[in-house]
Amino acid sequence: MLACLGFARFSLGATLPFMGEALHFSYQQMGLVASATFFGYLVSAMFVGYAVNAFSFRKVIIASLVLISIGMVGNYVVDYFINAYISCLFIGIGSGGANIATLNFVNQLFDKQTRGKALGVVNSGSGIGMVISGMLIHLLIAPFPEYGWRMSYLVMFCFVLSVAVLNSFFLEELAHGRQMKRKEQQSSIYRNKFVWLIGIIYFTWGFSYMFFSTFLVDYLIKDVHVSEKMAAYYFASAGVASIFSGFIWGGLSGRIGRWITLFFIFFIQASILLMMFFVTDHAIFLYFETIGYALTLWGVPTVLIAAVGDVMSERQAPIVTGFVTLLLGIGQWVSPIVLGWVLNVYENYGLVIVLSSLICYIGAAGCFYLYTYDKKSSIFYGHQ
Repeated sequence: MLACLGFARFSLGATLPFMGEALHFSYQQMGLVASATFFGYLVSAMFVGYAVNAFSFRKVIIASLVLISIGMVGNYVVDYFINAYISCLFIGIGSGGANIATLNFVNQLFDKQTRGKALGVVNSGSGIGMVISGMLIHLLIAPFPEYGWRMSYLVMFCFVLSVAVLNSFFLEELAHGRQMKRKEQQSSIYRNKFVWLIGIIYFTWGFSYMFFSTFLVDYLIKDVHVSEKMAAYYFASAGVASIFSGFIWGGLSGRIGRWITLFFIFFIQASILLMMFFVTDHAIFLYFETIGYALTLWGVPTVLIAAVGDVMSERQAPIVTGFVTLLLGIGQWVSPIVLGWVLNVYENYGLVIVLSSLICYIGAAGCFYLYTYDKKSSIFYGHQ
């Protein structure tokens, strides 16, 4: 996760402003470059499950990391918009492939009791990568203002390629006894109402958390009137706190259940967003609310993917993970468009926060429904 998300997809927010300024990109071009990574991730989510079944976890993970490395080399030498777009597209495709394949590989390595903790540790790499990549770009920009962003891509390329090489030597395939033995009807996955419900729940999280990940700093500066330095400190603190979120909630889900844990996470996140709306003039309260939200942040993908591993067969799980991740990505794509329109019309973050909170409460309701269904039924969907 450190290599395929933290240093790849999530590092773009730190490097893109400096790349855009150096290459004289317009805001529209910068938006298109950012969307290339996102679009590549969605494309990968649609097909990676089938690729894993056709080849293997090991081959898909290594190939995806190599693809990320190629994209990073492309950004290191980039001079034109089209080169940056293609390079970021490669990074997005590789990020999706390595992420989904890795999560499902871990799902199959661990049993139900330890799966949540294991996925929590794996997902912590995303938060670590966000923190390190942000520090790296600022450390290199200071002495090398014109080329620091290129050097950061070179450093991240070396790291990602090293991870790919290490995986080629040390990552082993699952034992034959753990491999898929029966060819399920994959088309039945898309007719399963519970798969769609999980995807919709993931969609609501993708929509709601974009306020926190995309608009939080701007909200703190413009609506709360904290300084830019303090807003950056809030965001950095949230990044550090988020590192522990997956492990905390993943471990809890192994003890009390996946869906009730997800319900608590969604409910807490929605409630914290509402608290931000009602408590906008107390910076210290906002700081603790920010940390509280961050401590739940990666709990959602950790527990949700663990739940998929619990109830789907080994052959179906990668396909279902890819499908629900696609719906997550659609939520992440729609959210900035809708929230940006609301900001343009109303010129404050009040309605943006309330809307994000309400969508998150809908996700909580979906989790509670699955929890009650799971309690009533001894055989959950798709699991044989």
